Amino acid sequence: MYLIDDWKRLAPRLWSIRLAIVAALLGVAEMALPFFHQAFPPSTFAALSILAALGSAAARLVPQLSLKK
Repeated sequence: MYLIDDWKRLAPRLWSIRLAIVAALLGVAEMALPFFHQAFPPSTFAALSILAALGSAAARLVPQLSLKK
C-alpha cells in the first residue's frame, strides 16, 4: 500500500473520501432513527449507508482524471 502524492491536498476532492464520510454520517443517522421513527421508514438510513459505502469502494477503483492536473 502506498499513499497518493500530496494526499492532504487531494483528500477533500476524492470521491472515495466524500462517500466514506457520507456513509459514516448515514450510519450515525441510522443510530438516531429510533428518536424519529414516525418520520422515516426503518430501513431508509441503512439502505442509504450501504449504497454510500459501496459507492466509496467503487470510487477507489476509478481513476479520477480531474485530480491529475
